[in-house]
Amino acid sequence: MKAPIKVYLREMRREFGYIPTWEPTRQIILGSVGVFKKNIFTRLSELKDFGIGFEMESDQQPGILEYSSPNGFAITTKVADASPIPGSSIPQDKAGLIIDFSRDNTIIFRANGASTPTIRDLSHVQSEVIRLYKEGKWDKNWSVVTEAVYADRCTLLISTHRNAKAELVASGNFDLSDIDLANEIFHSNQHSFRGLVVNLVARQSISPLFKLMKLKSSRRISPTLRSMDVDPMDQVTPATADQFNLYLGEVTFEELVKEEEELLAPQDVLQRALPLQVGQGRESLLGRRVENLLPYDLR
Repeated sequence: MKAPIKVYLREMRREFGYIPTWEPTRQIILGSVGVFKKNIFTRLSELKDFGIGFEMESDQQPGILEYSSPNGFAITTKVADASPIPGSSIPQDKAGLIIDFSRDNTIIFRANGASTPTIRDLSHVQSEVIRLYKEGKWDKNWSVVTEAVYADRCTLLISTHRNAKAELVASGNFDLSDIDLANEIFHSNQHSFRGLVVNLVARQSISPLFKLMKLKSSRRISPTLRSMDVDPMDQVTPATADQFNLYLGEVTFEELVKEEEELLAPQDVLQRALPLQVGQGRESLLGRRVENLLPYDLR
């Protein structure tokens, strides 16, 4: 069975073009500086700690983000004062619903009032980061949060097996034809869950998705190094930075997968690259994102 966090990363990245926050309740701050390891972004500092200021822009109108794994669950609804559902813990005087999961790693996600603030003046941030790197004050493995999704309310359920179940109690009746699982009427402490690794329901002030950028190089490398999965950034140093055409580029899905699978440890890259080196001298929030398209690459 695949780890839920890996499935969550792949499905959400494919659907929205963003990196999902893990753990989901972790707060993501625009302008954070940190490292992305094993599917988790760890904040170390912020751009302001380096004296880098930036302007921010956001959506004029917050929207809704919604995704669910196909064919992974069924929903049974109940209105207030209706006969209890056999085997259910939903009180008779309450409305609610039951979600029966039919496979593991099924995701149900909805974010209401979602806005996407971004760093506007990326060219300024890029020039400052490159300057700091050349001065030995920036680690090339650091990433910057340049865009984040903030939701007024968010629901996220992820099953760990095919018999998982969620029973949600509502504070009032709801639209049965268009169920909004992030509606505040589902914010309750009467829910019951079985077999879920994540069970956030109508949680307030969540930042579930974000984008990262890090230093990259547009310099071409030899086919030999490329066949060894060596990246130009494996060879660059502050002293040689001017030779590598550095820029600030979005962290791609391929890079996330490479990090996830830990194909090469940094020391292995260094040991394999150095001998050869010596010998050689903004789309809409609700739109689908095209993989490998990096609209913020400032080459």
